[in-house]
Amino acid sequence: MKVLNILLKQMKNHYKIIIIVLLAIGAFYWFEWRPLHIKSTCENSALKGAQHEYQSQNPWDKNKDTFYNKDYTLYYEMCTRAKGL
Repeated sequence: MKVLNILLKQMKNHYKIIIIVLLAIGAFYWFEWRPLHIKSTCENSALKGAQHEYQSQNPWDKNKDTFYNKDYTLYYEMCTRAKGL
């Protein structure tokens, strides 16, 4: 109990620093890590969706990596909007 009381007193003395650090971590998550993760996920999803769309429109084409850029852009924009970017 004594140790806990000492820690609480120290935290009360440094509450401004603690709040600033927590705000910095929150800002980093919201403005850096979250958008990067969403963009990466949406790029993969858009690529797969555009390739599937191309294959459904052109079943005779055996190249699995081909896609229309307009389909990729459409899938990417839909994904980023759905995830809040």
